[in-house]
Amino acid sequence: MYVRVTPYRYNASREQEAVQFTEQQLVPAFRRLPGFRRYTGALDRDTGRGVAITEWDDQQHAQGLRGALGPLLHGIADVGIQLDDAQLYEVVVQV
Repeated sequence: MYVRVTPYRYNASREQEAVQFTEQQLVPAFRRLPGFRRYTGALDRDTGRGVAITEWDDQQHAQGLRGALGPLLHGIADVGIQLDDAQLYEVVVQV
């Protein structure tokens, strides 16, 4: 199993809009992708930064996420989210 960790910056004045977009658009899109297991989103409201963590069956599925999202990437920017480069990690311990 692999996790994909994507740091991002967001516009705090549009936080609710960004959360709604994630819940209504991104998560359903993730669920349709092969190999998807779980999504976790976390925010630091003091700094306007956050992290998106997705779990995948294998490295190939984790690497292909941005390409699989296609037009939804524009929606992410439209709600004030700026994605940084994602990092992939192989899960070696999980409880």
